[in-house]
Amino acid sequence: MVKLLEKTLFKKLINTCLSNVAIYSNELYSLVKQEQQLTSSSSKIETNPAIVIVGREHCFECTKDIPIGKFDEAIQAASFVDNIAPFSGVNYFVAESISSEKTRIHYFMIKQSIYDEFSRSSLVIVPESLLVYLYLKKDKVPGIAKLKRNKGYLFATLNNDGFKSFISESGELEINQLLQYSIATNEVSVNVSHNDFLNNQLKGFFGLPRYCYKQVFNFFPIRKYLYLLPAKLMSVTISCIILLYFCISSSWLYFQGSNLDSELSEQRELLNDVFALQASLDEERAFQAGIANNTKLSTITSDVWLVILPLISTNSEVLSITYTSDEYTIRVKSPRSSEVIQFLSDNKNITTPKIVSPAIKSRGKEIISVKFSIAKTRYNTELKNEHS
Repeated sequence: MVKLLEKTLFKKLINTCLSNVAIYSNELYSLVKQEQQLTSSSSKIETNPAIVIVGREHCFECTKDIPIGKFDEAIQAASFVDNIAPFSGVNYFVAESISSEKTRIHYFMIKQSIYDEFSRSSLVIVPESLLVYLYLKKDKVPGIAKLKRNKGYLFATLNNDGFKSFISESGELEINQLLQYSIATNEVSVNVSHNDFLNNQLKGFFGLPRYCYKQVFNFFPIRKYLYLLPAKLMSVTISCIILLYFCISSSWLYFQGSNLDSELSEQRELLNDVFALQASLDEERAFQAGIANNTKLSTITSDVWLVILPLISTNSEVLSITYTSDEYTIRVKSPRSSEVIQFLSDNKNITTPKIVSPAIKSRGKEIISVKFSIAKTRYNTELKNEHS
C-alpha cells in the first residue's frame, strides 16, 4: 500500500512538473506523459507555463569565431556582442573552445515580441535550437539529424562550420534549404522520434552550461512578486527561494555524483580486466623468455616443448617422446596420472589428447602414455619461423 502511494505521488509530481513545461511553435504545446512515453498536447493552456521552449521559427541563429583563447574571457566578450539578428530580440549563446587562440560562439536569438509574450509570468525561456545544439554535441551526432516536431520536422547539423538547423514541413531535404544554410551533404544520419526529441530537449535543459543559467532564467516575475510583499514577508520569501535553490542544487549534485560513481565503477571493472590481461601477457612473456634462455635447449626445433616444459614444472617426469604422422606420444611418470590428463586436456597448444595405455604403478607413482597433435596457432607458427 505504501509503495503504491509513493508511486502514485511520484507520478503526480512528475506530471505536475511536466505540466509547467511547454513548447511554443505555431501554438503552445504542453508536455504530457502517457504510457511511459513523453508527448505534447495542443490543449489550451490557461496560464503561461513556468518553462517555455521557443521553437526554431521564432529564433535566429549564427556562429562566430572570436580571437580569444581563454574560455572565461571569451564568454565575457560574447555577452557584450550587439544584436546580430535581422530583428530585435533577446540573445543567448554557448561557447566552444576550438584552439588555444580561438573560441567559437553559437548565438541564438528569440524575437522580442515572442519573448515579451511569456516574460511576465514564465520563469525560464529557452530557444529550441540551443537545446538541439546541446543534444548534438553531447551525443556527437554525425551528419544531419532529422527530429520529429509537433508539426513537421527539424533538421540540424553540427560540423566544422558550426551549428545549423531549419524546419521542413514535408520532412524532405530541399536543395534550396541546403544551399541557403551551406550544408554540403543531404544524407540524414539520425532519425529522432517525437518522444525522443522531447526527452533530448529536457536533457539539454538540465545539461546547460553554468553560464547559460543567467541567460535562460527570467527574473521579472520574481521581482514583480517581491515588490508587492511587505519587508518581513519578503525576507522570508527570499530565504525560501535561496533554500529551494540549495535543495535543487544539492539534488542535482547528488544525481551527478551518483552518475559519476557508476561510471567510475564501470571503469574500475574495465581496468581490472585490463590488469588481468596484462598479468596473463607478462606470464606468457616470462614463459617464452624461459624457453629462449634455457641452456639445455640451444635451439627449439619442435612445438612440443610448449607442452613438455610446463608439464615438467608440474612435478612430472617425461620418460620418452615419439613422433609419428603429425602425432606425439609421450610417457609420463607423475604422482597422479589424472593430473597429467587434466593438464593436457586444458592445454590450448594441443588437440585430440587420448590415452594409449592404462596407468602403471611404479615406486609410488603412475606411468601413463598419451598421444596428441600440436594445435596450429599463430604463436606456434611464429615460433617455428623464428627457428627455421
